[in-house]
Amino acid sequence: MDCPANPFRFRQECVQGSQYLLHAILALSMQHIAKKSQDEALAQEMQVHRSAATHLYSEALSKSDALVLLDTLLILVNLDVSVC
Repeated sequence: MDCPANPFRFRQECVQGSQYLLHAILALSMQHIAKKSQDEALAQEMQVHRSAATHLYSEALSKSDALVLLDTLLILVNLDVSVC
């Protein structure tokens, strides 16, 4: 069941212009594909996007929309807990 407070709901207005969210989504996607295919190059590329997302996110903490920050934080936490 979906609700307006669902943090995994796609919100078009939140995605536009958010480079940290874009890098976080790319990192999560690459992590998934790298695990399924056992591709080390994708795993390394995932780390590049994860680092970019973390760096840009830390810069944006004081000046960005809270919903975009929450979306990015959920993805970054998911990346951290799913690293094996």
